[in-house]
Amino acid sequence: MNGLLAAVRRYPAESALLALGIALRLAFFDSKSLWWDETTNLLVLQGPFSEHLRLLRALDLTPPLHTLALRPWMPLFGDPVLGMRLFSVLCGAASLVVFRGICRRLVPGSTSLALALACLSSCWIHYAQDGKAYALFLLLSLVQTRFALELRDRWMGRGLALYGLTAVLGVHTHLFFCFQLLAHFVYLAWGGWKRRDRVWALLAVHALALASLAPWLAYMTGRFTLAGHVYSEAFTLPILLRTFGAMLIDPSFLALAIDRWIQAAGLAVLLGLALGAARWRRGAAVPEGAGSSPLAGGGWRRHPPEGAVFCAAHLGVALGAVWVAEVLYGQPLVQNRYLVFASPFLYLLLAVLMGEMRGWASAALRGVLGTVMAAGSLLYFVSTVYLDPHLGALCSRLTERLDRRTPFFYPEPFHYLPMRYYYLPERSHYMLEGPGLNIDWDRVPGYPPRVSKERLERLPDCLVFDMGRRLSAKPLWIASGKKIARLLGGPGP
Repeated sequence: MNGLLAAVRRYPAESALLALGIALRLAFFDSKSLWWDETTNLLVLQGPFSEHLRLLRALDLTPPLHTLALRPWMPLFGDPVLGMRLFSVLCGAASLVVFRGICRRLVPGSTSLALALACLSSCWIHYAQDGKAYALFLLLSLVQTRFALELRDRWMGRGLALYGLTAVLGVHTHLFFCFQLLAHFVYLAWGGWKRRDRVWALLAVHALALASLAPWLAYMTGRFTLAGHVYSEAFTLPILLRTFGAMLIDPSFLALAIDRWIQAAGLAVLLGLALGAARWRRGAAVPEGAGSSPLAGGGWRRHPPEGAVFCAAHLGVALGAVWVAEVLYGQPLVQNRYLVFASPFLYLLLAVLMGEMRGWASAALRGVLGTVMAAGSLLYFVSTVYLDPHLGALCSRLTERLDRRTPFFYPEPFHYLPMRYYYLPERSHYMLEGPGLNIDWDRVPGYPPRVSKERLERLPDCLVFDMGRRLSAKPLWIASGKKIARLLGGPGP
């Protein structure tokens, strides 16, 4: 405790930022409605341990570490959703602490600025309040980056063992951890290529980490094929801009409404990185301090600082490898959240770039970036509080007004899982046959969720849960199975 108080007194600004970041991750974290992909975790965890891996293979496309880590944690909470999300909040808070240590090591002159970006990041807040694996994915990415820095500065067997252990944990949290592993390997091997024994040791550690993923690889590539057709878009320049933009502005439900602004933010980031690279290249040919304008080279180093090289190398190698993998695989693989491991490098690089500037340019850019990050967090919370469907309160009202025997029908699958398995498990819930999400619907617990159009026609009056307004201008309405079948295109053969 004394050590903590001493650290607060020694670093008051950083301590205040950490407190702000943790408070933001706790704000409203338990008020959001349960979403379908969180419910898949819930189903896996509510099943017996002997069925854990079978259910995970049927319901999700991530490796098992996150749900296995939740197994001993969940019984501590009466509400399983609270338990899942609080685990993510703790991972998000720990990520800030680890990131601060990386900042002090990589960009000591810009630690407060980089930490401010992370604390205000709506992207990180979103993942810290979600019941999925992305907060743990981010935490392990940061921990391994810390071990990679230690190996770079001081090669030790203990450090290599910790690095390897984190690599195994990371690839069993999310498959895209492999791209960060590749970036670490390239950076460390390039820096130590004269020591062949170290390069071979690194190669062996990475090979073992990837080999440990082998039991899941065939299954996951098949599931990525299914999910890619539904969710992903080709990793082209517009998607890269959206990815960078979402690292600054992640407004949850509002993302579709302001997609152009998010891409514009990504374009500004990309242009800023290009400008910084050009200034450093120009600075190699002129004395430091040459030029009178803060945007014309004054104050820039003759060479980029090592922190910038480290971050740029990791961003370039990892994102380039993602693009190559997608080309070789032959279909889209990427969603913004899969690339959360790249966000710390982006924040660090932006902090270094602004730290290199002087005068009004530095102050203006810091103000603009801080405003954008704060606006992203504000939009996220506005979306969470005002645009969330508030399914818990809605179900309480429906329970009061509807006959208990009234079944629910879903034209789209997104609300099916949370409604059936969490909010109203006592009712009957149906949806139409056909592909939906990335779930093997034939293997979900309980009665079959999908009905043919012929069986749909025989259903009595149903509550149509049409939040996407696919069939009607109203999100909720009563109709017979025959009418629903007619709205969906008529009876089947």
